Amino acid sequence: MQFMTERFGMIEIDPSEIFEFPLGIIGFPEYHRFGLHHDEKLSPFMWLQSLEEPRLCFFIVEPFLIFSNYEIEVKLDDILERDLGDMRDLLVLTICTIAADFRDSTANLVAPLIITKERLIGYQVVLEDDRYATRHRLFDPVGEPDAHLEANESRDTVSRISQT
Repeated sequence: MQFMTERFGMIEIDPSEIFEFPLGIIGFPEYHRFGLHHDEKLSPFMWLQSLEEPRLCFFIVEPFLIFSNYEIEVKLDDILERDLGDMRDLLVLTICTIAADFRDSTANLVAPLIITKERLIGYQVVLEDDRYATRHRLFDPVGEPDAHLEANESRDTVSRISQT
């Protein structure tokens, strides 16, 4: 499907990568439909583009590809549990902040996006875990990958998420 955006112009988004966020995203509760926009030059990073507001998009990454020790424990209420369904079907993304100097960029590890790939529904959850920050550095101060960075390493999402 094609969508007009302010940042990228006309883009094509695969229907299997268009997600409904019933509660919106923190700070943007009025926007519910988002799609993944890939740019191979930025891999493993992607864009989460609002399909309702052409100016709204988020720079995102699957945290397990970057932070080798990232684990989340999610307390789901009945609605989220029903909507998200099978834990093996989940995609977890974190919103990143791009700094003027890319080496100072950060990821919000406290409030990941959890998406069911089968049902195409997503929620942003806030973790109760003091190991993570809303501005967790992607790189150490000298610009080298942080000690916990392991780019291009595949992770089993199911084993990294626990539900309580």
